[in-house]
Amino acid sequence: MRGSLAIIVVGLVLLPLGCATTSGPVRPPAPPLAAQTLSGQPIALADLAGKVVVLDFFSRWCEPCIEALPHQRTLQSRYADDVVVLLVAQDEDNSELAAFLRDEHGVELPVAVDDEQKWFDAFQLRFVPSLVVIDRTGKVARRFPDVTEGTHDELEALVGSLVEEPQPGPR
Repeated sequence: MRGSLAIIVVGLVLLPLGCATTSGPVRPPAPPLAAQTLSGQPIALADLAGKVVVLDFFSRWCEPCIEALPHQRTLQSRYADDVVVLLVAQDEDNSELAAFLRDEHGVELPVAVDDEQKWFDAFQLRFVPSLVVIDRTGKVARRFPDVTEGTHDELEALVGSLVEEPQPGPR
């Protein structure tokens, strides 16, 4: 009995040490995705390392997606040095979409064209609008698979906290 008690006491003493090895939730790495922008330039998530990335999956026919554009534009301008808001469009005519965003909504955010839904599927999304936030180290901080009214406040708070996280050092 005395031996069992000693093992339990040692276990209780060492347990917090084992739990202290990670700081915060474990974040999965973002998939290594690449696409073309509306202007035909290549863009890859790996190219955005060191920045907080907000992927906004949307379609032009989706009213909540369009309503979110001013929020995304504000987020991008507020954190211009630390954040990239990347719109991810699927099943769109590129020239019409560029004109729609620029002329009708004054949006100059970069747009990745996801015609084959590789990005959408890689993040296991089913609906638009959906958001994915990636931290500076290229790990998925949070998925918002169903954007609602309160999502923008949650997104703003999350991005603000990720911007405040220490930047990764050189490897």
